[in-house]
Amino acid sequence: MIEVLHQLTLEEPKPVEVRAVAIRAGVAAPLARALPQADYPMAFGNPEQNSRLPGSLPAGMWSVRWQTALNSSAAPNHVVQAADRVLTEGGGLWQLFDLAGKPVAQGRYVGSHVVLDAPHSLFYFIDTNNFLMALHLADAGKLFMTFPSFGENFVRPLLVRRNNRFVLSAIELEGAPHRPAPPNLSVIEYDELGPELKTDRSGLLFSLTATGKLLIRTNKFTAAMHDDTVAFAVPGRIYLSSSDMKVKEAFEGDFEPVSVSLDESGRMYFVALRGGRYELWILSPDGGLIGSHPLKPGMEHPVAPPIVAYDHRVFMVSSSAILAVDPSCKLLWEAGASSPIAGAAVTLDGHLIVSTGAEVSAFDERGRRTTLHSFPGDSLTSAPVLTGKQELLVASHSRLYCLTTDGH
Repeated sequence: MIEVLHQLTLEEPKPVEVRAVAIRAGVAAPLARALPQADYPMAFGNPEQNSRLPGSLPAGMWSVRWQTALNSSAAPNHVVQAADRVLTEGGGLWQLFDLAGKPVAQGRYVGSHVVLDAPHSLFYFIDTNNFLMALHLADAGKLFMTFPSFGENFVRPLLVRRNNRFVLSAIELEGAPHRPAPPNLSVIEYDELGPELKTDRSGLLFSLTATGKLLIRTNKFTAAMHDDTVAFAVPGRIYLSSSDMKVKEAFEGDFEPVSVSLDESGRMYFVALRGGRYELWILSPDGGLIGSHPLKPGMEHPVAPPIVAYDHRVFMVSSSAILAVDPSCKLLWEAGASSPIAGAAVTLDGHLIVSTGAEVSAFDERGRRTTLHSFPGDSLTSAPVLTGKQELLVASHSRLYCLTTDGH
């Protein structure tokens, strides 16, 4: 069993004691359609990592409303959008734009995604000195910075702000080739902002009122978050914790974790490696296995965690193939790709939209494909993002495009 320790501030870490329940057969109770989200502020859409888009796919012919040049020193992997800002991230470079494509600012990040926070008019990332930065959305001016636990040789795939609490996950990387021991640590931590921000002249924050973390003795780790619950998985176990790192439940089985996403009901959509085979599992909030589906060769490295539609259909998308299953994990359809798939997300009305080579395509509920727009001579590098205003944003190595329909 993987050791999990709980630590408050600088106290001595203590073992987490929670009775694990075996993953068992579950019941696929019907779920109501999920409510729409307001924006697409982070890679894979939200802390649940389910790639839900705020917009529905409009009818009509798509055309380029505007396009703008990108700093081509690093290809963008993601486009995110919130309030009146659009941001690209990839290769350690973020670039911020307004809704007309006018550049606002750019900068460097490392080992994290860049997360937009419209309610606080801020955005966050880990900078090249391993500080968590909070910058203003308006002009990228610094509000504060703080130093999360551990520094170099960690990647931080999950960065979430809930009210005044930050939650971050971190996974140890290989790092130096001659290190005395292989990487063997993952961390989930929270930092509580005080009611009044206090910083020094450099912007370093010193008004945190509480901190705590879970120390997990493995780097085979994945996590997602819904409301106040963090779901994380290690070899052999899936844990549920509150955002202040109090582990509530654990479910055990024979598997290694690959990725996880969540929906609004607490269901977990989990990619597991078991017996040398990759499988998609749908788990109920109490650890019941609602259904599973084997993933064919070529699906081992998806471009996103399981994509969960508002009606709870599930999509697995790799660089060469797409798999769609129903809410009980039964196969609906499969599709191949003639060009590499850069990314995918699901619209409010249930279309899976995909960037494939030079094209943006949409798949309906039966798997029928429609090409929305083609960019001859270019190659897309990000998932397409359909905004609440029914505009479509997508990036290539050197261009950021905004598309609209003729009826919009």
